[in-house]
Amino acid sequence: MAVLIGTISFVFSHIFNTETATLVPFLTAGFILWGFAAQCLSEGCLAFLNSEEYLKMEPLPLSLFILKTIWFNLVVAAHNAVVFLFVAVYYQVPVGINTLYFVPGLLIFTFTIFFLVLLGAVASTRFRDVPPIVANIVQVLFYLTPIVWLPSLIAQRASWILYNPFFHLLEIVRQPLLGQAPSAISWTYGVVMLVVVGIGALFVFGKYRDRVMYWL
Repeated sequence: MAVLIGTISFVFSHIFNTETATLVPFLTAGFILWGFAAQCLSEGCLAFLNSEEYLKMEPLPLSLFILKTIWFNLVVAAHNAVVFLFVAVYYQVPVGINTLYFVPGLLIFTFTIFFLVLLGAVASTRFRDVPPIVANIVQVLFYLTPIVWLPSLIAQRASWILYNPFFHLLEIVRQPLLGQAPSAISWTYGVVMLVVVGIGALFVFGKYRDRVMYWL
């Protein structure tokens, strides 16, 4: 992770002519968070399919396999966060009251990913072509979301990209890590996304959970 972030930071700081003190902490936090979300979504779609033998042996709660995916990738993200700590110390990222926003931001971020994974797992069990579709969507979203480039660099005519809800979901965690308070717009996007995705996931899961075993 450190080598990857170092390489990307070196290349894009020269491409966009951006100071490394601004780009590197921004890129590092965003890359680690996006890596967590992308891995959860990719692996989560296969959560039930890869656990078929366990599910057929004994009646385990389906949510257990979603939690397993989330927990595993949280541990990986925590290990990768060490890279951000070194970056934050080296570039003297400010730590203050705004840093505390990291806690509610991370909770909203993680629960939203949890519900998205739950939706993906149910859909993938019924339709086996969902996992590659999700993988491609995640790849497209990576390029549409300010992760390796700063939002301030985008042209005015393309400012619609910043309405991307995943950008704001990322911001409510990334900005506190950078010592800044997330905007009210980002909080609104994050909460609305959590509520909408949560209700949708719980509805789908409640309606089709009994059919998962027949789809495996």
